[in-house]
Amino acid sequence: MSSMQLVSNSWACIVGHPIATSISTILQTSRNRNRAWQLHPRHQRYDYTWTDENRELYIDSIEKNIAQASTITLSIKTDAQGRETTHILDGGHRIDTIKRFCGEKGEGFMFNDPHGRLYSDFDEDAKHDFGGRLLSVVTFRNLTE
Repeated sequence: MSSMQLVSNSWACIVGHPIATSISTILQTSRNRNRAWQLHPRHQRYDYTWTDENRELYIDSIEKNIAQASTITLSIKTDAQGRETTHILDGGHRIDTIKRFCGEKGEGFMFNDPHGRLYSDFDEDAKHDFGGRLLSVVTFRNLTE
């Protein structure tokens, strides 16, 4: 093996499956107790590492439809009983920000967008547009530790 080979050949069989996923679908998944995504305890930072300004800027990028580069990375493992567990490897702050903005975590966590509007103040068309924005979700299955 060459000293220039940076990644083991065993990694070549690992393939992520990218899917354009709407914010509405991400929110529906977060409400589903059986399929909800969980932060991976070894790979995700705690909530206090994103500031209010980070959250506002991210929501602004979604509203302006420039957040397509936002990729959420998931790892799905299936146990011996066939139950799936989905862990967020990357993108936890982005998902948390969307949930906060849309009121999914309760009124105490909601915040205004950079234009001073709460999501709850949006009319139905604006909520539909926001929920229809697409983010890239890449899923890997049965990764090892």
